Amino acid sequence: MDLAQQVLRAPSGADALSALIDYAFRVRARLDPGVVIDVMQTHLGPQGKELGVTAADRLIEQGIEQGIEQGMALGLAEGQSKGLRGLLLKQLRLKFGEAVSQADEARIQGAGLSELERWGERILTAASVQDLFTASND
Repeated sequence: MDLAQQVLRAPSGADALSALIDYAFRVRARLDPGVVIDVMQTHLGPQGKELGVTAADRLIEQGIEQGIEQGMALGLAEGQSKGLRGLLLKQLRLKFGEAVSQADEARIQGAGLSELERWGERILTAASVQDLFTASND
């Protein structure tokens, strides 16, 4: 009898093999689930195939969950940046009117979240549009 079959027949053997498959997928990012399923079926029959399919399904589900979490985080960051850009441009126009150039607006549109936050604080004390962008107010 093959070692994998002995493990499968042991108490909690299916759980042990399942944990081993999960581990293999985690440490070998490019491990082909189809190959794993075929090997499991060859050595353990239908129950081995089921273990391989279940592990592959868990892997897919984890990938989907991670993708959703990353997408939500990116969306939230982009939403924060967009809101800060809009507020900062509105404040600039209210405070400095015509002095706000298209280049200033483009600079704000291209800025990252940390710059926008810094400029959002500087707008309170800036005497000119250029004061907003200079580092002397830090």
